[in-house]
Amino acid sequence: MNDYRRRLRGAPVHDDPASPGPAPDQLLERVAGDDRCRLGDLRRSPSVCPSLTRHRRAALRQDWTVEELAHVEACDGCRRTSDTVASAVWHPPLGMLVGQLAEALSVEDERAVDRHLDDDGCRSCRRLLTSPWLRELAAVVRARAVRRQDVPGRVAVNAGELPRAVGEFATGTRPPFQLRAVASRGDLVVTLRETDQGQLVVHVEAPHCDEQGQRVRVELLSEGEPVVADVELRAVDGEPGCIGRHAFGPFVELVPRLRPAVALLAVLAEKSPS
Repeated sequence: MNDYRRRLRGAPVHDDPASPGPAPDQLLERVAGDDRCRLGDLRRSPSVCPSLTRHRRAALRQDWTVEELAHVEACDGCRRTSDTVASAVWHPPLGMLVGQLAEALSVEDERAVDRHLDDDGCRSCRRLLTSPWLRELAAVVRARAVRRQDVPGRVAVNAGELPRAVGEFATGTRPPFQLRAVASRGDLVVTLRETDQGQLVVHVEAPHCDEQGQRVRVELLSEGEPVVADVELRAVDGEPGCIGRHAFGPFVELVPRLRPAVALLAVLAEKSPS
């Protein structure tokens, strides 16, 4: 059974950093708005389809069972529900995660992050906390004894699940892996993908690149040690901005190291964190 899931979604930030986010029913009401037909479709077949609470838990903990995942992939309503819930779930902004690492958050923010990490069990944010880049920033925050840290540079973040078993890697049984991350202003676009030759590569685009030779720090964060690369940007003749590319190595060798899911963090730094 092919239980590979291809996710290309970002991590929206809730307006109130002290709140863990709305309940599942409120969440879908907010996303669906006045489109009652669409909302009704998302809630159909309650005796067969996973509940909204289960969809929210799976979006955070990435713990679908094989049977549940097979159903979600086959059910149009559940696929839409899964995408809707995942796109609306609250995640702490990177600055709050830096503050968490530096032990420099306000009491309210610390409680919100703790609820998200411990009660909600968000695995994507736990992976981000292993980022060498964020840890460098946290060291700066501790040294300066400040409460708040704005993350410097243009930052793109996303997360996605990987194939679960090496035996499923045949290209005839699944689409090639791809994960895309875009900075909030669109000034950094990063695509991590599996090539036809079986390599895991990252392509970087900086539409407003200041100068050739700038570097983008790319981190692949998982349950184990981070995989890190500094991608040099180069100008394109006749085109604005800069591009860069880096090959991490054979996909089949990297996936066991990164499985079950990977968080992609890329930053075009305006200055060194130190």
